[in-house]
Amino acid sequence: MTVTGRHVNGPFSITIYASLALVVSLYVTVTPALFGIHVRLGLSDLVLPFFCVYLVFRREYFSALFHADKSTTYLLVLISLWMLFSLLNGWYETGTLGAWALFNKTAGWFILCCYFFLGVFISIRKVCREKLINCFIFGAWLFSIYALAVHWAHIYDFDSIVPDRYIGNYLGRPEALMGNPNAFAIIIGIALVFQLLMSKRLPAILPPAVYSCGLGLLMLVFFYSRSRSAWLGLVIALVALFIVRKKLLQPIIAGVVSALLINLLVFHAPDYLRQVINYSGDNDSAQGDFRPIRKYGTQSEILNQDHGINVRLEQLQTALRYWAQNPFTGLGLGGYLHRSVVEGNNPDRYTLHNSALWLLAETGATGLILFSVFFVRLFLHNYRQYQSGNEYSLYVLLMLMFMLGASQGTEILYQRYLWLFLGLSVPISINMNKHLPDNPDER
Repeated sequence: MTVTGRHVNGPFSITIYASLALVVSLYVTVTPALFGIHVRLGLSDLVLPFFCVYLVFRREYFSALFHADKSTTYLLVLISLWMLFSLLNGWYETGTLGAWALFNKTAGWFILCCYFFLGVFISIRKVCREKLINCFIFGAWLFSIYALAVHWAHIYDFDSIVPDRYIGNYLGRPEALMGNPNAFAIIIGIALVFQLLMSKRLPAILPPAVYSCGLGLLMLVFFYSRSRSAWLGLVIALVALFIVRKKLLQPIIAGVVSALLINLLVFHAPDYLRQVINYSGDNDSAQGDFRPIRKYGTQSEILNQDHGINVRLEQLQTALRYWAQNPFTGLGLGGYLHRSVVEGNNPDRYTLHNSALWLLAETGATGLILFSVFFVRLFLHNYRQYQSGNEYSLYVLLMLMFMLGASQGTEILYQRYLWLFLGLSVPISINMNKHLPDNPDER
């Protein structure tokens, strides 16, 4: 397979097809019942085992793991051991082994490790990186369309076609199939940054106008998300992007214009059409057709957002107080949730909405330092790679900056795509391409 400018010649391999399917499934969350306990999983978690088994049996891919950066692997092993210790510590501190600590945090951590090493496996195909990013952006378009369709149907009272889980529990914040508006806003924001970064070398399979509409779609959904954490992450990432890319004004203007047109067409044109029909005076039956019956951004919702800020401030004070009692080891996994509920400080059973604060409270200073060293090492590695001309490293750098900002108001450490893309950036000590078959279809 050869890559020439914006064109890719040659057939796709099975590995690339499977990788693209995995990336699209990152946008879907399911909640199966395990042993009577509902556990939130990504659809990609169900695809992941089959993909990993396939790569393990392809020895030329599996060997990439043994040639990956050893320090990174050892650091992940050390973090894993500390997470197991934190699980036991939480059991000791609370006297109970909670499902949230066992499944969501401990089992979830080892799932994240699988995503990371999956990225290492497929990183031996450099063309796969570009395809993964393209598919990541396309998936964002697809689920943004779905999110806007649900939003439109709900405000115009077409609840018969709105998924049941939205009825009576929808606040006008798009979440598509991810089950969390903040998580959806963050993944859409990262896709938006990725598309801006590759705006000068987009694949030629679609007209430029389609890419502008796609960018506008992401902007519109991101705006409707009203996720202040995601907005902060986007600001940080865009500042860095403007430093390294000077000619971004044109695609941004095209995206903003597209977003305004889509918003006008989808959310204002139906009501305008109703007014035109009613103005004719001959169609009283049309009275009320296409009338938006639900408005968002009301005083009660603004107060609810202020409540979210107050909750985070209270969490900060409570978590720091708990951490001061166990500065090196923390309360253990599940410790904050259990103790705050027992003491009456957390009647709504909120989890901590700050990644660093969560690590500090439940894994102690030791856990926070281990994770910080891991991310700083990868950040510095990708920065050096970018200075050497590795374009993919800039995607990773911007993603990490975005996540740094978003983590101030949302716990983002367990986002699957973060670990998949990080794994793709891990240095491999030898050129693995010479171990692959010559025929791309056999790879």
